[in-house]
Amino acid sequence: MLSTQAAAQPMAALPAPDMIPPVPDPAAPADRSGGRATALDRARARWEHGDWAAILALDTPDLENDPEREKLALLLAAAHSHAGGHAGAMDRARQLARQALLWGASRTMTARVLLSAAQNSLARAAAALQEDPTPHFEAAILLVQPHADAPLLARSRRLRELAGMGLLPDAAQALEQEMGLLRTGAGGTGADPVKPELLKQLEDQLDLLRRTIAETRPAPGQTLSGQTLSGQASAAAPQVPKFNPRALETYTTLDPGREKRFLYLDVKSLPRTGLHFMRNTFESLLGEHFSFCEWYNEPGCCRQMPCAVTGYATEVPDIALLRMIKSHDFDLTDPAFPAKGPVRRLILLRDPLYLLTSWWTLQMLYAHGELLKAHGIAKMNINFAHGPHVVRAACRVIDAEGSLPSGEKLATWLDEKSPYILGFVDKWARAVQDDPQHCRILRYDDTPGAVLEMLKPLEPSLPKPVRARIDAFRSDRDKIFKARQDPFHSQSRRITEFLHLEADRFRHAAETLCRQDRTGLLAGG
Repeated sequence: MLSTQAAAQPMAALPAPDMIPPVPDPAAPADRSGGRATALDRARARWEHGDWAAILALDTPDLENDPEREKLALLLAAAHSHAGGHAGAMDRARQLARQALLWGASRTMTARVLLSAAQNSLARAAAALQEDPTPHFEAAILLVQPHADAPLLARSRRLRELAGMGLLPDAAQALEQEMGLLRTGAGGTGADPVKPELLKQLEDQLDLLRRTIAETRPAPGQTLSGQTLSGQASAAAPQVPKFNPRALETYTTLDPGREKRFLYLDVKSLPRTGLHFMRNTFESLLGEHFSFCEWYNEPGCCRQMPCAVTGYATEVPDIALLRMIKSHDFDLTDPAFPAKGPVRRLILLRDPLYLLTSWWTLQMLYAHGELLKAHGIAKMNINFAHGPHVVRAACRVIDAEGSLPSGEKLATWLDEKSPYILGFVDKWARAVQDDPQHCRILRYDDTPGAVLEMLKPLEPSLPKPVRARIDAFRSDRDKIFKARQDPFHSQSRRITEFLHLEADRFRHAAETLCRQDRTGLLAGG
């Protein structure tokens, strides 16, 4: 058993590193004296960043002849315990640890490296459970290198491990956070200014990671098998947003006069959380003073965030205008760019039971796309605007000729949507915590109030007829906005019957979401 005294002693053979970039150069590093890097130097650098596969490449027959073989064997043991990828990996790890002792490694050194490996495993387990792995990564580093920049190295390990575990959205978010720290100069202690080429390299890696996520995830309304709920093949092209720093600078450096007459509203919404009511209300109240990008089906969309079409902000300086951008962030790849100046961000949430039943109802319309098309109802009309007259007509067709999937398919659908819902809430709750002045959570029942809140700074610059419409909405908003009171009712008789038949399944899924939500926001409705 490791004593307290032993645990307090550093591993002298692995001194604290110099400042290391968050994404290390894969080329072999020079040793501390400036000479040619040894195998231990290379293993040490890769151990710091958790690059286990690169360390395993050093497990060769020449190991026995290395002058620092006992220390190298310990790092190889740690690497095999994490990334062996075969049944004998742990056996090899134990063999190397025993061999290191025979070659002269102290028990203290051996214990610290193995305890560090255990902490790294705990970090990976925490990540898999959607808990913060950072404290475990930092502990793993400090056990071996107590004077290292543990927060910096922990961020690098976290990024590498998340990607290696297949948690690509989490890895993308970690990389985006790292880039934010580098831009603000908070990337580490004593760091030199970050070179633009490094940031460009990280941005390229982030774009690649987002595209990988999009290519390996099902499209909305699609199952993991690549088929729609009706069993038909679906091949939606991935749509991955790219961060546009130039557009952000344009929006956030408007002159004070224009800033009072322009609002960029970045709306992140779970499906069926009131976005279309908000959009339609803005459109009816503001008319030409409102612009909207639907993103998914918008012709000519720039596919960048914030929107690259900055002319709405710069080319009509005397006209008050609200520019609203919609995204469900289905792949959790939307850049969480800072909202400041005239940029505001709303995160739309809803009681999970109502969200799930309403979303499923919409999915049933999508699943009957070919049937509806035969009756002159294009899927795009439902998908783009959810127009009430179109939806009612579609429901009549489904009641007359449609067929609904089994409860087992519903169960599969619920299982597949739940991780997205939890990931969405967790990601965007952090954005609100970081900047509550410009970002806020919007619950479904509060939608009319949010409409008025967003319009308030623009009202003095709006024409009198527009202000009159806003006043009328302010007086009648409770009559205009009527939230659904029964989560199991839809405009389709057959879908309503299905919702009631599967009510327990929906309730269980909603309760599970609330229980697993680390933010507590879903339980709040």
